[in-house]
Amino acid sequence: MNHQYFSTKEGEEGKKPNIDAVIRIKDGEWLCDENNKHLQLLLISFDRLELRIVKVGMVGTDIIIAFSKADKIFGFSKKENSAMPFPDVVTYAIAITERYAHLIDQDAIIEIVTPNIDNLNEIEPINLEKDSINIFNKGHNNMRRDFIPISIMEKVNNYIDFVMAPRKKMLGDCHWAWHMKKLILFHVFHLRWLTPSEMNPDILFD
Repeated sequence: MNHQYFSTKEGEEGKKPNIDAVIRIKDGEWLCDENNKHLQLLLISFDRLELRIVKVGMVGTDIIIAFSKADKIFGFSKKENSAMPFPDVVTYAIAITERYAHLIDQDAIIEIVTPNIDNLNEIEPINLEKDSINIFNKGHNNMRRDFIPISIMEKVNNYIDFVMAPRKKMLGDCHWAWHMKKLILFHVFHLRWLTPSEMNPDILFD
């Protein structure tokens, strides 16, 4: 697996966020299933990282994801509170991408490289739902549950733990983790799972 990132120059104050790093997922069509659910689940997995997704698109069969530093966006994060340097954040995003690919196919060979693009306007945009989490609620948000093999649950738990690791745990994080687990089990493994809060509606979890 070959992966790198590159950084651009700082932008002028008051303008839209710079593109500070770009990753190119070679032959990334495996992320473009029906309604691009795999791609959206990957992007949701970046929620725990101190970065913002500026642009997502395709060049040929490659997926391009452009990031900006989170501290450049008002109200999101402050530079002095950053848990890791931005290059390490991008490297972690690449590692999440590789792990997500192996959830879908344990034998997947993933190549993520420095994009050879002079102008990001050349990217063909991918249409994604604005509220990327709630679109998944359609069709599986009921009280039915399936038997889930231990091996699959361990895979998903390990992935969720890795995704959540960069940021300190906060009150209410369990709900994000459970919802993410529910989405992955349903859309990757086609299994229905109920969160502890769904199983125990009279108990308040934090």
